[in-house]
Amino acid sequence: MKRTVALAVAAATLVSCSAPAGSGARFTPQNASPFSSLHADAARVTGAYFVPSFGCVNVGGLAAGPGKKMWFTEFEGDAIGSVTTDGTVSVYPTGSGSQPNGIVARRKTVWSGGFGGTVFKSTAKGALTSFPIAGAHIGNLVVGPDKNVWFGDYGNDKVGRITKTGAITEFAMNPGSYPGSIVVGPDKNFWIAEARAFLKMSVSGAILKVYNGNKKLTKNETLDSIIAAPDGNLYFTESANDNQTPDKIGRITTKGKISEIATLPVSSYPDRMVVGKDGNVYFTIHEMQAVGEINLASGKVSYHWLAMTHGDTGAQSIAEGPDKRLWLGGCYTIYAVSY
Repeated sequence: MKRTVALAVAAATLVSCSAPAGSGARFTPQNASPFSSLHADAARVTGAYFVPSFGCVNVGGLAAGPGKKMWFTEFEGDAIGSVTTDGTVSVYPTGSGSQPNGIVARRKTVWSGGFGGTVFKSTAKGALTSFPIAGAHIGNLVVGPDKNVWFGDYGNDKVGRITKTGAITEFAMNPGSYPGSIVVGPDKNFWIAEARAFLKMSVSGAILKVYNGNKKLTKNETLDSIIAAPDGNLYFTESANDNQTPDKIGRITTKGKISEIATLPVSSYPDRMVVGKDGNVYFTIHEMQAVGEINLASGKVSYHWLAMTHGDTGAQSIAEGPDKRLWLGGCYTIYAVSY
């Protein structure tokens, strides 16, 4: 079953002096001063594609995939979907309660998983095969050096591997660690962001090292996303749970040295990250109509205000598209951003 709709929208320019009228965004350029600078001319929304539904679908994951399309998950919409670079949206239901979140694409297939505990394999035409895992809550997925798909299973405190044919193997982590975000590091090992620690794991599933984030994180802070950058380091987003502690952006070296490099407003909730075409790292912010940028040459963290629509207060997911634009997923809409 598929739902398809083509939506054409006019380009919207970057908002440089105020958040979009009626946006409901928690943070505006005037009250988000902890950022080091504001880029008023470097990025603009050149496509805003509404995902048809009866409410907020929460686009939790985005990936460039088969057909030169952007593929996405709908956490609240219980579906995955695709959008062409000119805005044709197709949606493929995954079943009630599946709540797909993470997503990764291969040459001919797309893999996703979510809170409902199922890994989904999709063809380029949206034909789905499901692989349920008892008790699983699946976070991010990544293609490993062994060409298999790996994922964080924070429901079972495990990291999982699934082959092209659907054979699943899970590796136990520490109880209560909640491994969610996983990435292949510059050293070709897996790096996993647990609740408050970083774990380095080999492709064989052996735990090589645990870097205790508690030395830098308080008990009220949680690691959200981690990504490998061209400078040989890894970067991460960090959110607080107490509505008092500022959210942060951080860096960890392959030797385990942790640095918090930027402070964000309290309850702004930075989330997913991607390396852009310019080699810098970009990240989404749930409660800010903006995309953040880490300039690897200068170390400066800045942000670009964006004109968002349909009541989106910010974005959750982000990916680099085949058209060299950044693609962001909000609650109701998928955005293409030229930069």
